[in-house]
Amino acid sequence: MINYAEFLKKKNREIEDNYLKNLEKITQIRNETRGLEDKFLKFIFMIADRILMMSEFEKEYSESYYKEKTLDELKAFNQTVFSEVLPENYEKSYANPEFSVGIFGNELGTIFSTFYIQFRGFLSYSIKHHRYLMEPWNKSFLEFYELIKKGISDKDSFQKVTTKAYKKLTVENQVMRFLENYSYEASGFRSLVMTADFSDFRYLYQYGKYISENETKTAEFFLNYPEEKIQKLAEAMVKAFIRGFELARKDVSQKETVNVYYNIGQEKLVRVLVNELADKNLKALLNTVSSTTINRQYNYDHRFIGALFVDEDFIAKSINIIEQAAEKCGDELLKFAGPFYFDKFGEKPFDPKQKDACLKLSSEQQKLIQKMNIERSKIIDKYISRSKTSFCIIGFPVPEIGEKFEDIFEETLAINMVDTIHHEEIQQHIVDVLDLADYVHVKGKSGNLTDIKVKMQKLENPDKHTNFVNCGADVNIPVGEVFTSPQLKGTNGVLHLKETFLKKLKFTDLKLT
Repeated sequence: MINYAEFLKKKNREIEDNYLKNLEKITQIRNETRGLEDKFLKFIFMIADRILMMSEFEKEYSESYYKEKTLDELKAFNQTVFSEVLPENYEKSYANPEFSVGIFGNELGTIFSTFYIQFRGFLSYSIKHHRYLMEPWNKSFLEFYELIKKGISDKDSFQKVTTKAYKKLTVENQVMRFLENYSYEASGFRSLVMTADFSDFRYLYQYGKYISENETKTAEFFLNYPEEKIQKLAEAMVKAFIRGFELARKDVSQKETVNVYYNIGQEKLVRVLVNELADKNLKALLNTVSSTTINRQYNYDHRFIGALFVDEDFIAKSINIIEQAAEKCGDELLKFAGPFYFDKFGEKPFDPKQKDACLKLSSEQQKLIQKMNIERSKIIDKYISRSKTSFCIIGFPVPEIGEKFEDIFEETLAINMVDTIHHEEIQQHIVDVLDLADYVHVKGKSGNLTDIKVKMQKLENPDKHTNFVNCGADVNIPVGEVFTSPQLKGTNGVLHLKETFLKKLKFTDLKLT
């Protein structure tokens, strides 16, 4: 078994000398470029300044970081780190491909913007003390600067430097990613969740994430929420997770860990959930936490960075490395029971702006990425098999849903706590009727143009078999779902969605035929 803490120390020791030497060079570059008007050197100064700010933050960051600062100091630093990509500032940021193209032209602008945003990722590296991941980008920055000093302006040279760190794929780095996702020893936020004083909102800033009113109001809401209700909710969630195993006839006793994906501000509930899982001999992994997306247009603009480097060699190497790393981490992966997802709803709809300056994947690259995802799933399934794991999803509103947030939360909780057994019995009557059908005719109303006949699979033995899953409050909370996998051949018509959301993108008037 690989010890995460020791492995991290080893990785950082290997690059320490170069890391410190390169920081000295970057400090000199920042001093030399400060206040200069040249557009290229302004760009260089901005990156150098961020690298050095993050390196200083990495040195002082510890588990007690938030306790050593005032709330105002923490808020100010959070604002300093994130303000550049707030919607009101993003239009004039190098992180915006359109702005960068306007400064550096079509040939270089998109590449410069892509290079620039890599150093925004240094915050997460600093939180985890991942100097070994910062160093390759620091080295690339020095090479980037040398190109500018020499007056080189061809796209290929800058693209080569920009993609160098991406292409530096190693088994050890993939092992680190697996450990961070599946090792209990690497459960980075466990100490914070289990020991923080939730009345002291400084703890929210320990994550190194953007903190908005959604996070502070959520934390305030849970702080004042009745303990007994939180306890009942956590008990119901764990019961649902275990029931998912029981209904699928899977043995949860063979598993040890559960990954809890939660949102900042929900820690009071997470702490109780961790204890409830422990009572079932399951350890909670607290490695992945979300906060309000600071600017969804920013994320959308850079969703296809792979367009710069994805090719057959990159995909083949990636798959090979994932396979080797999974084998080395097999013990940790085999312990994994499945994830708990704290979903959220009530965020303002996002209508992305389409930009010519953004990178786009070719059709060949799309196929290669799809291939990698399929192969990766096959590799992971050897250790985290769907036949032996389960999951649980539960949704909560966010404060930006409006003034009635607290009322909506209470109603959501009431729905989430509905008696699953009673409703499963009711739903079984629906299943019994639907199993008699050759097809199901679905028609829309009130402006919805859906008119589709959905062909059912033929049941060879109707007395013993069913086409439908009667879904109670197990993997999906709340209760209330009957679903099937219909037969494509014989299914005809129009499915019309007046408004729907997929991966936080809003689609309007969507028609599928």
